[in-house]
Amino acid sequence: MHYVTNTPVQATLPSYSTLVLLIDPISTSCRIAQEISKRGHHLCALWTKDYIGDSAEQQSKRSPGTYGCGGLRYKAELEEGRDYVVGDGDVSSLVDVVQEVASTAKLSIVGCFSGSGLSRATRLADGLAVKLGLEPCLVPPKCVGNDGGVGGIVPDICNKNTQQELLKAAGLRCIRQVCSSTLDESTVHFLETEKYPLVVKPASKDRASGGIKLCRTKEEAVDHFNLLIGANQSNGSKMEVICQEYLRGTEVVVDHVSRNFQHKTCMVWKYDKRPANGENHVYFGMIPVESDSYEAELAIPYVRKVLDALGCKNGPSHAECIITADGRGAVLVEMNVRAQGGDGSWSRLATALTGRYSQIEASVDAWLDEDEFDSLPDAPLSPFQSHGLQVHFVSYSEGEVVSTPGFEVLKHLPSFVSLSPSVGIGSTVEYTTDLATSPGVCLLMNKDEDKLKKDLDFLRYMEEINGLFTYKTNVESLARPTAASYGTPHRRIK
Repeated sequence: MHYVTNTPVQATLPSYSTLVLLIDPISTSCRIAQEISKRGHHLCALWTKDYIGDSAEQQSKRSPGTYGCGGLRYKAELEEGRDYVVGDGDVSSLVDVVQEVASTAKLSIVGCFSGSGLSRATRLADGLAVKLGLEPCLVPPKCVGNDGGVGGIVPDICNKNTQQELLKAAGLRCIRQVCSSTLDESTVHFLETEKYPLVVKPASKDRASGGIKLCRTKEEAVDHFNLLIGANQSNGSKMEVICQEYLRGTEVVVDHVSRNFQHKTCMVWKYDKRPANGENHVYFGMIPVESDSYEAELAIPYVRKVLDALGCKNGPSHAECIITADGRGAVLVEMNVRAQGGDGSWSRLATALTGRYSQIEASVDAWLDEDEFDSLPDAPLSPFQSHGLQVHFVSYSEGEVVSTPGFEVLKHLPSFVSLSPSVGIGSTVEYTTDLATSPGVCLLMNKDEDKLKKDLDFLRYMEEINGLFTYKTNVESLARPTAASYGTPHRRIK
C-alpha cells in the first residue's frame, strides 16, 4: 500500500476522523475528491486494472495535477492485483483491506463511490458500500433481476442496452434498437427494416474498440458491426453491439445530483453541432440552458423518471437526450452514472451562472451533507446571473504545432475565463471531426450578452483563418477537406 500524508488544501479547513473511498477518481471526479478533501474528509483511492500501468498516459490519468488538483493528497492508494483482488463477485477480501487502512489511520469509512462511471468500477463501489453497511449509489429495479455482478447486488446499469430495456419496462420513451453479439435473425431484420441512417455502437461503456458510427447503408452497418465484434474477439473478450434508430433533433445533456431518490437539477446544456470538415455533426460548443426554457421543461421531468427507472438513488448523473424533431419529446440516448466529464472544466462557468454551486459541490452535498443538499434549489434559478458557454475548438487545418499564437490572443478577450487545450507545441493537430480531434475547449463568460457574442465571433474568425496555430507543415496541408477527400471515419466512443 502507498500511504501518504493527506495535507489539507488550506490550514484553516476542518479535519474529521472520516475516510471516503473513491474508485478510479479521474477527470471531474478528481475535482469532486478535492472538494471532499476541502470539507475535512480523508481520501483513499482504489485503482482498478483499467488505470494501472507504467505508461505516461496511465500515470497522467491518475495524477491530481492533470485535473488542476495539484494540492490533493490521498491517505492511501490501492491497486487492483497488488493490494487487492476481486473475483467472482466477492469483495470480502477488499473489505478487509480498506478496513485495515481505516483502522491504521484511526478513521471511520463514511462513503464509497465510483469516479469513472464505467460498469465495473460502479458495480465494485456499490458492492463494497453494501458490505461496509453504507448507502449504494444504485438500487436497480427487480425487473432486470439482481443476478450478480461485483457484490451480487447491482446489474449492469451502465450498459446502454440495459438502460433502454429498463425504460421500456417502465413505460418511458426509449429508442428502437436491437442488441446482440452476433448477426442473428433479429439483428439482420432490424438492419433490413429500420430507416437509415442508423447508429451502430458498443453496448458497454467499458468497450471502446471502433466506437460509435452513423451508418448510411446496411452494408456499412454490417461492416461496422463485424469490426466491433472482431476487435474484441481478438482480445479474447465477448462484446455486445447495439444497432439503433438515429434520432433527429436537439441534443441536450442534463446534470443531476440525487440523495435517496430526490433528484435536483444542476444544469441543462445544449450541444452546438454543425457541419465541418466533411462531417455533419461536429461539436462547436456546449451552451447552458435556463430551467424554464423549452428544452429544459421537456428534458428535466423525463430524466428524473429515467433516474427512478434505472435505480439511481444517490450521487451525480449525466444524461444525454434528444429533444426529437418529430414531437415525441425527450428521449434518452444514454445515462452516465457519474458527474459530467471534460475534467470539470465547465464548473467555473456553472458556478457563475447559478451564483453559488456546480455539480461538483452538489455531488458532495448529495453524498455526505444532507443539510447542504436540502438547501440546493430544485433546479438552477432563472435567469442566469451571467451569460456564457463552453467553446469546443474546431480546426480546419492539420500539422505539427510550432507555436500557439491564437491561444495567447484569446486570453485577452473581455469574455475569456479559461482555456483547456488538448494540443501543444510538438503535438499534431488534426481536422476536427469529433470530440477526440478537437484542439481543446475554452470558457467564455460576460455579464453583457452582446460583448460575449462579439468575442465568440472573433474566436470563430481565428479558427476560420487558421490563426490558432503555426505549423511545421507545407501550405498544401492548410487546404480544407471535403467529405470526398476526408472520407467518413469511425466516431470514437464517448
